[in-house]
This record gives sequence, structure tokens and C-alpha cells, in this order.
Amino acid sequence: MQSTVNRILEQLTKNGLVERYHSDDSLPGGEGAFGLCSFWMVDALAAGGRLDEARELFERLLGCANDVGLLSEEIDAESSSDRLLGNFPQGFSHMALIGSAVNLAQAAIHGAEREAQTEPERAQRARKAVS
Repeated sequence: MQSTVNRILEQLTKNGLVERYHSDDSLPGGEGAFGLCSFWMVDALAAGGRLDEARELFERLLGCANDVGLLSEEIDAESSSDRLLGNFPQGFSHMALIGSAVNLAQAAIHGAEREAQTEPERAQRARKAVS
């Protein structure tokens, strides 16, 4: 899985944000990095134990939100301002933000407990870590 993550980082990112594809879609104009895909990268990095990278990308994506915290479908990764593009506001981007926040928190708490085979085992280990 990590080799796939690395290939996506190598081939489908622009200035750290993930694009959906590089093929011609016959639509006028260019396309920005896709918020949903970028949050999925946060999830993949966190699942792979790359928490610093995941947190850095997550915080960058949070910084792309407008003054009231809303995100669009796409982000202009070519500009230094990370300008919002496409459908606005975008529910998928917000759902992915919530999922990534949860996944980052779980990865930070559980870290080594990933080896637990069942959810009750994970819960028991988490309780021990907190107490």
C-alpha cells in the first residue's frame, strides 16, 4: 500500500495537494487539486504511520478554507494563495475533513495498537493508555 501512496505523491500531487488525474477531460480550463483526494491522502499517510506528513497536509488543507471555514471542491495548488476553485461549498470536502480528523486522532492515540485484532482489544488498549 505504501508504494501506491508514494506513487500518488510522486505523480498526482502538485505543491503537496492531490489531483484526480492528468488526462484530458475535454472540459475547458484546467483543474485544481481535488480536496477530497487530498484528505484521502491524509488518511493513507496516517494509516501508514506517517503522522507528521499526514498532520502537515491536514493543516495545509485546513488553511485553504475561507474565513468561515468552508471548502470548495478544488484548490488552486499552482498559486501561492491556495485559491478555492470549483463547486462551493463542497460537502464531500467537508465530510473528508471530518473523516481525516478522526483518522489522525485515532492514529495518534492507537499508534502501536494497530496490531490489535479486534475493536474490543483496541478499545481496551486505548483505555489503558488514557489511565
